Amino acid sequence: MRIFDLIQLSRQGPKYHTEMIIAALHFWNPSTCSLHLKCGMLTPTLLDVVGLTSLKPVGQTFDPDNHVSELSFDFTRPAYGNFILDHHVTSGAEVSDIEHIAFLTYWLSMYIFCSRSLQIPKKFTTLAIQLHEGRNICLGKLILGSLYENMNQAVASIKEFQSGGSLIIPGPIWLFQLWLLATFKTKLAISLPTKLSKAHEERSIEGIGLAMLQYGNRSSQDLFSIAYNVLLSCDVFAPSMAPFTTRTRGPAWFTKAFPATSIEDEAQINDIWEAYLTPTFLSSKVTSGSPYEIYGYQSNHVV
Repeated sequence: MRIFDLIQLSRQGPKYHTEMIIAALHFWNPSTCSLHLKCGMLTPTLLDVVGLTSLKPVGQTFDPDNHVSELSFDFTRPAYGNFILDHHVTSGAEVSDIEHIAFLTYWLSMYIFCSRSLQIPKKFTTLAIQLHEGRNICLGKLILGSLYENMNQAVASIKEFQSGGSLIIPGPIWLFQLWLLATFKTKLAISLPTKLSKAHEERSIEGIGLAMLQYGNRSSQDLFSIAYNVLLSCDVFAPSMAPFTTRTRGPAWFTKAFPATSIEDEAQINDIWEAYLTPTFLSSKVTSGSPYEIYGYQSNHVV
């Protein structure tokens, strides 16, 4: 599994544009896991996930209940600081299995699934072990399913929000933010700082470049109003709102022509595009023994 680009993307954040996310949540419909706008329904798809992270949309569905491995991993001090101290081995240059699993557990908790806990949840250990072992897990589907789950929960939290309270939205909301920036880039009040222009041009995936974009010096109320009005006034779907259909940047398998132009590539490319376009269910389950949470993936219903 290729996760190098996603790790590089993690180094840019997460830096959240809270006002934009809150504004978008007002248009999110949990029954379809999509934004309901005047131009139609919009949602992050697996094509968007690939364009942002370069994670392949094909592979095994992660099942924490079906885990067989000779490796085991446990920790007694799960607080982030203690966890790093306990597993950061400096005595040798070679990375051990345990150290690598520890890194992946920390990375999944802190940067990918963005747990709200002040400690590293043990539930990510099984996934970390399977990634370490090189299992062909479709991480992109798991992340997207988790995003749908947390977006639906966030909408419910906003409805129940009371003045003076706090609103905490865990999960891979960074993916939703990057998708919003990519989809409405020409309309949102975002820009690239001059000092980051060179790094932006050298980006390997679009997600890294989008993570560099920043808002200007505006009040939170102005930023919320800008994002809200952009979504509210979106009555016509424009080609710029599907930025990854051109597939100009990313791994070679992502940028190849479809339909395939060579027999050698045909099977792989057909599998990838079938994953993009076929309605299915996405699981967000990462904990063994917990009930399955599944969400409809309906790319055929969005514009």
